[in-house]
Amino acid sequence: MARKKKPTHRSFESNNEHGRFAKITIDMMNSPAWRALSVYEVAFYLAIKSKYKGVNKSGQDNSRDLSFTHAEGQLLMSKARFIKAIDRLIATGFIDLIEHFPQSRRPTIYGLSDRWRDYGKPEFKEQARVKSRCPYKGGARPKERFLT
Repeated sequence: MARKKKPTHRSFESNNEHGRFAKITIDMMNSPAWRALSVYEVAFYLAIKSKYKGVNKSGQDNSRDLSFTHAEGQLLMSKARFIKAIDRLIATGFIDLIEHFPQSRRPTIYGLSDRWRDYGKPEFKEQARVKSRCPYKGGARPKERFLT
């Protein structure tokens, strides 16, 4: 006999008692990196985190394969604020820039990162963001083009 699923959400948290959610822990919210974020940066982080699906049955997850277009970002905020929010989330270590081809009309690929834990400490590693032209004309994407 199958077990009955327990509800995971209360009525004020979701329309569905078994709906998806974006997990933000208290220690993340109390971190210096989180306190350095503006409202727009938090909104973008929640939007990109909502695309994370978790680990599937085969053990794969999409934490390093989250696409986000400028059109999606401009639904949240102005283009200038959207670009600043992306740069700030990369600088504070919440997301990593995996693929970015500004001339090719492809969505930018981001990855969730745990570098935020070391933000403000000497061992914090900043990600190098390289602005370059797309050398691949309609071809396959390379695995990772940016240093983490």
